[in-house]
Amino acid sequence: MQRQDKVSSTDVKAFEKEAAIMVISIVEKLSEKSPLNYCLVRTADAFDPVLMVSSTSLHLRNKMKKLLTHLVSLKIISSTLAEKAMPQYLELLTTLNQDHFENAKAFDHQDCRLDDFFFQKPTLKIPNELKSILKLVLVISHGQASVERGFNTNKSISIVNSSEKSMVSRKIICRKTVYFCQLLS
Repeated sequence: MQRQDKVSSTDVKAFEKEAAIMVISIVEKLSEKSPLNYCLVRTADAFDPVLMVSSTSLHLRNKMKKLLTHLVSLKIISSTLAEKAMPQYLELLTTLNQDHFENAKAFDHQDCRLDDFFFQKPTLKIPNELKSILKLVLVISHGQASVERGFNTNKSISIVNSSEKSMVSRKIICRKTVYFCQLLS
């Protein structure tokens, strides 16, 4: 349009400036909503087997300490559980570095699952307190409420060997029933 003299060069520059401001605000909003800003997500890599054998124990201990402090502050775990889990985590680090170094170093994030690595290894003994925290970290959500609501609905209406169409129909019936109950009350 500028080549055809339909738009002036000052209008083009103003448009480019507004577009740049828009892109910056979008990126800022995305980074603000990103799960990487959550303490839990940033410190959960304390349970990454590759990092557990390649990073310094001081670095990992600090990450684990932040993770436990955050879980205690959210009242997800008790402070006594956190106090018991910390030495158990340091013991796990020692065990991985001594007895399972090659397995941990070869852990592939694309093909392997953390729960399989930690809970399916018969020789890897994890104490109950640390095991409960590890399970928490592996399953805790960072705000997928819409997905979780779907699980709740599926659980309440699921019947063994139901077809997909039957499941959808049951969901519709459940939603309409809830809607009519709300109208009546």
